[in-house]
Amino acid sequence: MRAETDTIGLVNWDWLNQPGVTNLLQINYLLSGKNKQEVVRDWTGNKNYGDLKKETARIVEDFLINLQSKKAEITDQQIQKVLYFGEENANKKAKEVLLKFQKHLGLDFDLKTV
Repeated sequence: MRAETDTIGLVNWDWLNQPGVTNLLQINYLLSGKNKQEVVRDWTGNKNYGDLKKETARIVEDFLINLQSKKAEITDQQIQKVLYFGEENANKKAKEVLLKFQKHLGLDFDLKTV
């Protein structure tokens, strides 16, 4: 497993001096459900980059497995329903914006027939 870290030898949240390590910590907290402070506290000062890399890889794997599982549960009917309501909302908003624009320009069109 390869991920660029550094030669400092300690895990710290430090974008300037340890961007690779900090990136792993950020991935770790964003996908683990833990808050940033908890992840930083758990890893700061740790001397083993390998453990951080393995833990982050495990967290990414768990996240992707969960995402794939949730995606598999979505039906075509659910997708069509979301698309339909999205289209309805977009059309309503577009008509409102168009009406404001027409009024601003002094144009008078009847949008009820559109």
